[in-house]
Amino acid sequence: MKLARKICVLLLFASFFYCESKIISTDKIDDIEAEFAQADNETLVAFDCDAVLVEFCDNILKHPNRKKILISDYIKESKTEKSKKEEIVFYKSILWNDAKRELLSKEWPRLIMVLQSRGVKTLLLSACGGVKDPKIVKSTSEHRYKMLSKFGIDFKKSWPTLNKIIFSNFTGANARQEKDLPIFENGMLLSRNAAKGDVLKAFFAKIPQYKFKKIIFIDNSLNNVELVGKAAKDLGIEYVGVEYTRAKTQKLPPLNMKKAKKQFEVLVRERRWPSENEV
Repeated sequence: MKLARKICVLLLFASFFYCESKIISTDKIDDIEAEFAQADNETLVAFDCDAVLVEFCDNILKHPNRKKILISDYIKESKTEKSKKEEIVFYKSILWNDAKRELLSKEWPRLIMVLQSRGVKTLLLSACGGVKDPKIVKSTSEHRYKMLSKFGIDFKKSWPTLNKIIFSNFTGANARQEKDLPIFENGMLLSRNAAKGDVLKAFFAKIPQYKFKKIIFIDNSLNNVELVGKAAKDLGIEYVGVEYTRAKTQKLPPLNMKKAKKQFEVLVRERRWPSENEV
């Protein structure tokens, strides 16, 4: 009798600390919507940005075609390796700032608004990393917020009273300047070069007034999905991770390398990014 009672106590103890976790991989928005149907006001739904919510319009910048052309191939005037690196940052910043994006699925704005209308907290959890030239991109968070707003996506609606948070003491950031530190602003948690799971845990520590029993996270990187899943486990929160593969599986027109090279030539010569329609 005593043994049976001990077993019951152990089972109850284990069930209290056990949190269900699952990871799925899909390129279908319907599969993700099915997970959203289970979300309530104690659920946090977090989204990556690039290759999940949005994708570059130009063919050469789309996920399967990236890195087929390097900016460094078009820089010939740099005298030192340091000056060449600075030029690459400069031109990458122009490209990142100028190149137009499009929704990877037209359903995203509707799905996010439905979640928000049901009281489900939504969050952008994006790296938005990489060094940007401050003369070109003054604020990556402001740029990202304005870009998403044009598509009718506004994560700030889930956090109307939550002020800007800079994670200045975040040891995982490995950053020297404020612009390189993880930041929360306008409903967007930008991890910069730190692990998304670690930044999410740090974010939760800053907002004890919010309690969540479940996290749903959508990212195009399985590694990021797994890292956030580990953070959810550490926090004792149920987790659904979605590796969204649409950016990899989408059917693209043949890449016109002649046109793509022309775009990079204009970028370096005129210091602006031309669309493929222009060239």
